[in-house]
Amino acid sequence: MANLTRRDFLKVLGVGGAGAAAALALAACKKDEGTTGGTTGGTTGGTTGGTKPTGGSTGTTGTTGTTGTPAEPTTVTLHWSTMMKVPDASAIQDVEDFINEHIAETTPDLKLHIELSSMSEYTTNMNMRLAAAEELDIISARDQIAAVANGYLLPLNEYLDNELKQTAEQVKDYLSFATIGGNVYNMPVNKGYVLMWKLFIDQAYVDGAGLDWSKVKSFHDVDWVYEQLKAKYPNEKFGCYPNQYASLYSIDDKNCTVATYFCTIGNSTELHNYYASETYKKAVEKAYEHRQKGYVDQEGSTNTMGHDQMVLSGVSKGVIMAHAYSLETCKRMFDGNCTYGATYAVANIGASNFTNPMSGSCIAYTCKHPAEAARMIEIIYNDPVVASALIYGLEGVSYVWNADHTSIEYPEGLDINTVPYTCLYSCGAFGNQFALWGMDSNTSEADKGYMRELMDNAFKAPLFGFTPNGTEVSTQLAALNNVVQQYNKPLTYGDVNPDEMLPQFLKDLDAAGIDDVMKFYQDQVNEWLKNK
Repeated sequence: MANLTRRDFLKVLGVGGAGAAAALALAACKKDEGTTGGTTGGTTGGTTGGTKPTGGSTGTTGTTGTTGTPAEPTTVTLHWSTMMKVPDASAIQDVEDFINEHIAETTPDLKLHIELSSMSEYTTNMNMRLAAAEELDIISARDQIAAVANGYLLPLNEYLDNELKQTAEQVKDYLSFATIGGNVYNMPVNKGYVLMWKLFIDQAYVDGAGLDWSKVKSFHDVDWVYEQLKAKYPNEKFGCYPNQYASLYSIDDKNCTVATYFCTIGNSTELHNYYASETYKKAVEKAYEHRQKGYVDQEGSTNTMGHDQMVLSGVSKGVIMAHAYSLETCKRMFDGNCTYGATYAVANIGASNFTNPMSGSCIAYTCKHPAEAARMIEIIYNDPVVASALIYGLEGVSYVWNADHTSIEYPEGLDINTVPYTCLYSCGAFGNQFALWGMDSNTSEADKGYMRELMDNAFKAPLFGFTPNGTEVSTQLAALNNVVQQYNKPLTYGDVNPDEMLPQFLKDLDAAGIDDVMKFYQDQVNEWLKNK
């Protein structure tokens, strides 16, 4: 594997000499420097298996100021997102203080700063901040290909055998997805990548409509469920948003997305325009149909409520969602977190295909101390104390252990909506899900085995492990992104009639150069298959 160093990376970007110094001065890993401080070397690894991080490899000895006072630790900022309501600043600060007190025991030269934002706004805001060369450290790049093409991410190769050694070993089966042009740009999330889609309906409405719930076996059964519920309760809606339908139709069609804009179908390795596929067409037609029939939310893409908030508050009496957890765990989760007292009928309606991981931890090109940022990623992925604090919050405040100390639960009188801090549903979008404390209504110890079972039995994409290099088509990728941003959301939410809007969407994708990019990527696919 090529080892592109930070200095080489700056040369590739055309930054040299004084320009390199200027680029290096773009500080995101802020150094808390005092008048007598200097810099501190050394790296410390984490451990798996539920114990605190220990040991690691030691770097160069740090320097001190003229008085001999040790340098202040380097602060690394974690810029990440939550699907839940963003906790109050004081609650985030409490978690940050706890984590820093914990890691100071073994890694006194590092501190973590947590910057938390809404997942719905994260990607758009992060792209703007990267384009503005804002000082950033650890980020999540949802479109890794575009981020690399734009020069937004640092290669991680030089850290894989040291600062990121344990994490790289942990996600070794997925590192090929994070590799572009011989360089690794991302530490993929370690989680259950195959999700089981489920239909949740308030049990009282299922009983009231006389539905035979045992007949609900697949996504194709959703139509008759919605139809009978709507006939009995015309003023209610039973689905939140239809924007997941494309994922559900992909199961039947074995349609596996590749690099956002393309897909393979079945076992073929030929690339297709995803948005011109029958899968996408069926999905947006069904989304529009369900909007017209009043089965799903009528505000569509303009509604700012999340799926979870909408169903658990009773605004919708049902939802379609995907989890890597068992049906029993998901029922406990929904029953326990519902704020209006409902319990739910739950049915599995299809397991997703096993496609390339999309999310993970990257280091922004403006990071001043990337080695320290890499060490912080290592701690987050491998230390269950840190990983669990980031997701669950503080013991005794946002969670407590059960009587036999085998699982955590909410403190008495509190739930997911009232604890001071939770990023519960971010556990599949960041870090290492297998390092978390078990939680019976979320990621129980039994569910960790279930996740692996789902992956073992899933349809695996024929280009599993392939990630194209989009650097030479960055202009076209930017144009394609603009087109998709304009059309995809209103189509998948059922806001617009696909008979009218889809042809224009495809026409604009053609004008943006989608066929040229597809041919360029197909050539890479063919070469990758030769060397596989």
